[in-house]
Amino acid sequence: MSLNNMKYCILPTLEIDNINFAKVVEFRDTLRYSIDGSEFILKYEGTKPETLKDYTSLDHKVIIEFINNPANGWINIE
Repeated sequence: MSLNNMKYCILPTLEIDNINFAKVVEFRDTLRYSIDGSEFILKYEGTKPETLKDYTSLDHKVIIEFINNPANGWINIE
């Protein structure tokens, strides 16, 4: 598993029960959630799972930049 091969999707928390965790590189109890809990990040490697087809895939560099921007609601710098 290489970070260069990982793809990430941001999903609304309401979709969590629709995820087939056997098809992604995550466990339900290790997901990263936005500060307000309304979204979570899911990562996968290889072919995009069918349950993620409606979500934009981001590479490692882009997801890191996204979550490190406090305006996006994933970190609190206070």
